[in-house]
Amino acid sequence: MTCPLASLTDGSLRAVAGSLRSGVLAAGMSRSEIQRTCGAASGAVCEYFSTLYSDGFSSKHILAIVQAVLDVRTSVEPLSHILEVIVSGPDVPGLPVGDTFSAMHTLVQAAAREVIVAGYSIYNGKTVFKTLAERMDSMLDLHVTFLVHVGREGKDTTIEADLVAQYAKRFVLDNWPDKRLPDMYYDPRGLRMAAATRANFHPKCLLVDGEAALVTSANFTMAAQKKNVEVGVKIKVPILVARLRNYFLSLVERGDLKRVFLPDSL
Repeated sequence: MTCPLASLTDGSLRAVAGSLRSGVLAAGMSRSEIQRTCGAASGAVCEYFSTLYSDGFSSKHILAIVQAVLDVRTSVEPLSHILEVIVSGPDVPGLPVGDTFSAMHTLVQAAAREVIVAGYSIYNGKTVFKTLAERMDSMLDLHVTFLVHVGREGKDTTIEADLVAQYAKRFVLDNWPDKRLPDMYYDPRGLRMAAATRANFHPKCLLVDGEAALVTSANFTMAAQKKNVEVGVKIKVPILVARLRNYFLSLVERGDLKRVFLPDSL
């Protein structure tokens, strides 16, 4: 039997609780009082309360049940506190949305233990990742990992190790703003010789401390972060963020993603 209290509005629940505490229902069962406070759901609530009374529940016991339903409702975080739509592109009046660049940097500035950046395309990285590099400098225990796409163009026959070394050099010279470097891994399937068997590492995610994430269509470029029309979601649901984190780290641990050794000095 589904508890009919779940179908009542917060206002009806508070009215029932007040009546059970010091009103008509405090003295016992009253169908007219339930009808007054519960409206269309009064029939189901009457049947529910009658069952509770016949089972030996007092008005105080039933009040505790009603109050528990109210407490659960008020303790649940509003959806807007745990999920936020993030958009880059022209503003539309009357549609308040977050900004990709700002959302990313707000998350980074709160990082204390770990940041995972999973991205396909990186450009203008010295600007895009400036806040992250500064956070690494100020938080020496902060562990930052990049998971990236390293690709092979067309019929290029350059060996995999050389393409990865070229990518690492470009990242350090052109896309990373500081001396303290992150860890980095890539998907080797993007470098297969046969074009038909290649695969792209295509996520665009930022995970912070296993508790918050930004999942977006925006690449880690200034055009994507500030100019292009891009859509994403900022997530503050630890159980969901943990699934993403575990997936990415499992790829590293199993060897599906391989280490990129970034040069310390160039």
